[in-house]
Amino acid sequence: MKNNLNIQAANVSSNDSQTRAIYNAIRKSRPGCVITWSYLRSEVLLTTTTGVVKFPILVNDQPAANINERRLNISDEFQVIEFGIFLYKVPTGQGLDEQILQTYPNPNLFSKSGETRALQALYNGYFTVTLNRKQIIPYYDALQFFRVPDSQQGTTSAAIAGPVQYTIANSAYLHSKWGLNESLPTFRMSGAIVNDVTLNANAKDMTGTASTNYVVFFSRGFLIQNGAQFKSEKVAGIDE
Repeated sequence: MKNNLNIQAANVSSNDSQTRAIYNAIRKSRPGCVITWSYLRSEVLLTTTTGVVKFPILVNDQPAANINERRLNISDEFQVIEFGIFLYKVPTGQGLDEQILQTYPNPNLFSKSGETRALQALYNGYFTVTLNRKQIIPYYDALQFFRVPDSQQGTTSAAIAGPVQYTIANSAYLHSKWGLNESLPTFRMSGAIVNDVTLNANAKDMTGTASTNYVVFFSRGFLIQNGAQFKSEKVAGIDE
């Protein structure tokens, strides 16, 4: 039966031909598997000593997933096409699921002493991926995920007419890929292997993160249901 996945309609990638080629390669190597465009989301609560952030990827990784997370089932695989690093803060009395992902440490939001400085260290660090003890990405600079929009939450601007000022409620979110970068080449994570996805901050002092701040690994790509049963060399590495 022909698969009618419309990649253009799904808005999966600006490089449509490459994404389609990846999809076709997966379909060929994973016969019988249902392949759909999907996402993974992993979160880590920052502490005052956080210098290395290791993201839990699988549903059975510890700590248990919070309400926002979407982790990988142990029977599935996930082909990462694009990914990003985000931040969010949880004010007292609010829930995790009420917060907006931030693409930079906005000083109007992360306003406690040393908070912006400590969080900026994450973007000055680097991102690594090791799959089944094979290092796939040794150094991917986190600065590539840093985005400061023109309209920034908490800034005050003059009204179009008159002297009245207003405060911007939320930073601009310009498009669906805001804060994400395409992974070139792509890589595949699996529920059958160890998936080590780590953000290394250059700073040793993270005192400013004493607030309830989370760092988020967010990725979009192809979910391969029941793909972990295939024990090929492509499970723990980069696909063509």
